[in-house]
Amino acid sequence: MKKFFVIWMIFCCLFITNAFGAGEFSLWSGLSLIRLKSVGGVGSYGTFLVPESQTPQLSLLGVGYMQGISDDWKIGVKLGLAGSKFYLSREAYTSKQGEDIPKKEGEFFAGFYAVMIGGSYNKSVNKKINLNGKLFFGYSRVKFISKNSGIKSLPFIPTKQTTCFIAELSTGIQYLFTKRFGIGFDVGYRFTPEIEVSEAIKLNFSGVTGALNLSYKV
Repeated sequence: MKKFFVIWMIFCCLFITNAFGAGEFSLWSGLSLIRLKSVGGVGSYGTFLVPESQTPQLSLLGVGYMQGISDDWKIGVKLGLAGSKFYLSREAYTSKQGEDIPKKEGEFFAGFYAVMIGGSYNKSVNKKINLNGKLFFGYSRVKFISKNSGIKSLPFIPTKQTTCFIAELSTGIQYLFTKRFGIGFDVGYRFTPEIEVSEAIKLNFSGVTGALNLSYKV
């Protein structure tokens, strides 16, 4: 039912806006961070955590379609996905060279895909350069995969799938090579609620994002 509702929203958005202005397809890629809280629970060799210096990066990838409804305003849809592998680590031990080296334990994957609708305000600086602000919100499917089941020293952390709300606010700049092709860079902030995988670990995909995008105006 939820998937049907999301598809219906996308269809309605594209159908309603088809009567207005020119459309724009975009392909974007970038980076963000997963915020993880310290792992609660004690294994055979102590408490495990993810040091801040090893906070895993999310690789972002997505496509979007924006439809102009006036000279400055556009509305549209955006599909995005992100994911990253990471490791939990024991408290750092000191090597023979005197370096503090965290002990990696277990392999995990956290990621999501999202369907969002939203709009943008665009302001032309000149014929080649545009500035924009965007706001999107929608539905996100989150997946957490644990590959540590055979490691006795780790607290049990299950594999989990769930859904949550997602919202993204960004600002960016676009340079047009021609009347149709352009390249841009967006920076912004993504918000999702905290996701509890288990009592042992919590995920939060909220954070600053940066993405490079290629666009084609139709």
